[in-house]
Amino acid sequence: MSDTREQAKNDHCARSSAPGAQAFIIGSATAGSSRDDLNSTVEPPLTRSKFDIGVAVPIAVGLANLELSPSSTTYEGTSTAFDGVRRAVASIAEISTPDEFRGTVAVLDWEGGAREVMLIDFHGGPANYQRLSQSGRMTTKLTDDGTSVALLRAMKFGGRAWPTLNQATWMDLFAMLEGADPEALLVEHGAIRTGTYSELLPGVTRYKDTIAVEVDGDDSAALLVAFAMTRVLPIMHDFGAPGGLEPLV
Repeated sequence: MSDTREQAKNDHCARSSAPGAQAFIIGSATAGSSRDDLNSTVEPPLTRSKFDIGVAVPIAVGLANLELSPSSTTYEGTSTAFDGVRRAVASIAEISTPDEFRGTVAVLDWEGGAREVMLIDFHGGPANYQRLSQSGRMTTKLTDDGTSVALLRAMKFGGRAWPTLNQATWMDLFAMLEGADPEALLVEHGAIRTGTYSELLPGVTRYKDTIAVEVDGDDSAALLVAFAMTRVLPIMHDFGAPGGLEPLV
């Protein structure tokens, strides 16, 4: 492990072991919960995914590591686009961070046409990452050309004890990526275009100035990278929290 990764792990673990820390159960946080409470490690952590990744393709996203499966699998669950349980073709990847978060994330192509990216398996680590199961889902808009456009909103600490999705800038993502260019990284892994939501989807009425990415309909790598940089890295860096990474202009 590099000095940078070791320092990131040590810094986050120091915050996670604050006095009074306790395990966080999904849905149990209250307005009185402290951020250190939510940073405690969920026990017992799982060490292996229930999904078969196979011979993975590694991608570094800042201090996070993605290991992409070369093949897809079938997933059953619920989508924000439909009622009830549906099947999806899942392009999956293992994701890990220096502060010992481990999970499985997937690009889900649902029966009926919707496309989403979400954490489908939490293996273990600081409990703040469990927020990804509740509010970290990344939805996309399917275009007439067969591409997908996703908003790049980031998990951010604000007025609550837990992170929620909020506006972010390219400079915010640049800082979370340890100085790497977020747009170049997305394009490197298959993105067609980056820009604002209204630039990529003319005619939208909400989130017009929010940064976004457009990918081919059969691309999964760029969306998985986008999930890592807007969901996982902000939690690792305590984005918006006192003592964490502050939003940049």
